[in-house]
Amino acid sequence: MKKKNKGVGIPFLLIVPGILILLLAAGIHRDEYGDIDLVESPPQKIGEELESELGGFKEPDFSFHDTDTVVLTNREKAPQVKEFEGITLTVAAPQDRMADFLKKDGTAWAAQNGVNLKIEEIPFSKIFENTAYDIIKGENKYDIILYPSYLMGDLVETGKLVSLNRFIDLETVNLSYSEGGLEWDSYFPHYREIYNWYGDNIYALNVDGDVFITAYRKDLWEKYGSEFESRYGYELRIGDQLFPETWDQYYDIAEFFNGKDGSGTAEINARSRGSAWHFLVRYVSYLEKDGLYNGDAYFNSVTMKPLINNEAGVRAMEDIVYCVRGNYSTEEMKNLNWTDMQNNWAAGKIALLFTWPATFDIARRDISVLPQKAASTGYSMIPGSYEVFQVKTNSWKKVEEIHRATMLGHGWQFSIINTCKNQEAAYDLIRFMTTGDRLIHNVQKAYWEYEPVKTWEWEDETIRDIYKEADSFLPALALGHQYGVPDLRIPGAVQMYDAIEIYKRQAIEGKMTPKEAVDAIAADWEKIVKQRGVSKMQQSYLDTITPRDIYEVLD
Repeated sequence: MKKKNKGVGIPFLLIVPGILILLLAAGIHRDEYGDIDLVESPPQKIGEELESELGGFKEPDFSFHDTDTVVLTNREKAPQVKEFEGITLTVAAPQDRMADFLKKDGTAWAAQNGVNLKIEEIPFSKIFENTAYDIIKGENKYDIILYPSYLMGDLVETGKLVSLNRFIDLETVNLSYSEGGLEWDSYFPHYREIYNWYGDNIYALNVDGDVFITAYRKDLWEKYGSEFESRYGYELRIGDQLFPETWDQYYDIAEFFNGKDGSGTAEINARSRGSAWHFLVRYVSYLEKDGLYNGDAYFNSVTMKPLINNEAGVRAMEDIVYCVRGNYSTEEMKNLNWTDMQNNWAAGKIALLFTWPATFDIARRDISVLPQKAASTGYSMIPGSYEVFQVKTNSWKKVEEIHRATMLGHGWQFSIINTCKNQEAAYDLIRFMTTGDRLIHNVQKAYWEYEPVKTWEWEDETIRDIYKEADSFLPALALGHQYGVPDLRIPGAVQMYDAIEIYKRQAIEGKMTPKEAVDAIAADWEKIVKQRGVSKMQQSYLDTITPRDIYEVLD
């Protein structure tokens, strides 16, 4: 296979400010695994036992609606009329504003094609349970599902996702929707070579290019820059997408600004199916391993022993505990979920953080009245390290150039369920939703939570006009995609990520040392692998970390 055991290639040309970056480039087979209850895997049991002690699961709030700010444009040729008149399609999607783009563009497609489109909105934390149980129990409520990428392994393993290979014509794959295409080569490499695939089958089309980046309050840096430089001996480099360069610098900045106008930093620490990535971002930024940028960061691919409790994992957990100390963040920032963090950022109560770009959406566009301190935002790549833990040698190594990595975490994608009676129509809908002006609408609307996923989006003047800080924000996103590490996507990944959240909280509360916490995570991961079958899990892992070339596989 193309580039096997090598990093997904993403060459970048970074131009001077003012010129845009050009990107060149979990279900279960019960007859095989036994009578296993999806919600009774080891970490899930632990989560139930600790739930009250940790303050309970904090559901994010996606209830804000303001879809009228989106202007539905269509700059493509009108497609030929489709023969879908009178059929019904049901799409399962996250509730409230994350489903709004389907209500807008999806409804427009349905009206054009004579389709009755039903959108089943599901609470964010129940996307996995509701869709997996529907598939496994054969209730057949959904034709299409919109879900985060790390759930893909569980869903593929049910055997109920439709391979899209048979729909794809290599002669038209790079054309527009109206010309019968997918704009395939425009996908960022991680999506066209990793995320859309599982083994040799394309089971998903991505609509969201989520990647973790850093953000900071420019107004504070401008106001206190001289004082900071006098104290720490280096300047705050406003507009530099590679600053802060290291985690040490990140903590210096958090320490300096803590208490000046709110918290120095903050991150998601509540049980919310959102906090695992703050650990994983640090983990991969300390890890050196062949195949890292293909997603080979989680297991030994031969033995399927977890890697997460190696020294990079220990240091990442130490950093988690370090970051919540009183000299880096205020007390009220220690148990935030995603919505809490977004609201605090919008209110200007946080000086520096790293997370999903959607957190900064309300601070980067002229769509609402915001304090100047929240609107003044700078962006950069996730910090790196001059010291990395080498998996090959099982030891730390000093490096001359900063090692950089971040997480391509939780991006959303469409798949079709094989009980769908109108699969041609379902494919046409998801092809429509992942091409052309629909992607512009996704990033045009600040509260829809979706980020660019195709290279042409960076060059589009409409998109550039949307971003108030395009010359800072878009380069930071591009660097994130260059150094991004895909999510774990094997069966059981949702429970494995839950385990990170659970033991991370234990470490923060001082009930476990960082080493004990990562060892507990690894122990739960190993139980899940054994429970589901080591050889099957090994194959799933290999299926998800091996890049595919559509022209080789479908030729």
